[in-house]
Amino acid sequence: MPETTSATSLSGRRRRGPSKGDRKEAALLDSAWRLLAEKPLAAITIDKIAAGAGISRSSFYFYFDSREALIRTLADRTTVEIEQAALGPMQSGGPPRQVIEKSVTNLLARWRESGPLIRAMDILSEHDAELRDFWRAVAQSIVTEWAAAIDRERDAGRALPGPPTALDLAWALTHMYWRAGQQASLEPASIVDDQRLVETLTAVTLRSIYGT
Repeated sequence: MPETTSATSLSGRRRRGPSKGDRKEAALLDSAWRLLAEKPLAAITIDKIAAGAGISRSSFYFYFDSREALIRTLADRTTVEIEQAALGPMQSGGPPRQVIEKSVTNLLARWRESGPLIRAMDILSEHDAELRDFWRAVAQSIVTEWAAAIDRERDAGRALPGPPTALDLAWALTHMYWRAGQQASLEPASIVDDQRLVETLTAVTLRSIYGT
């Protein structure tokens, strides 16, 4: 689970040193995380979150304005992990197959670990413009970095030329990973073989970029 001891940018709350209040805030975030793993978002109320943290409903509002504000804080931290999962291998360098396979493996692992929260973020973003814009910016940063990498491979003569543009190809591939991870997170590992899924997505990506 993401670190839950300080406020983050999306929630718009200041960073502070650890305190009794921070521990209660962390307890609320932990409670919401546990509930998301057990119930659909619609079934999770402020009363249940507060009860799971061992505090009153009125105390909840000292830390968060709403259930949605709490989810935004969790979302902010989780998306940092998602960005690192997608872009870390590329920034580290290596052969294309190794980079792509590692990125896909990382993203699938994030879905396995944080699927309930990520799905909740998707649901909330339909009606929460702040969360939607934040989520879109995260996705765009990943797509832009991957597009730049594809363009470098094309300029070096190693990748197939466009069309599609590198940006369009990166967008399509990134959303393919996202949808595959989302679906895999809904199924147990006994039904979805993660290694086979990684190998399949890696093969599709290599063929889309390099033609081999």
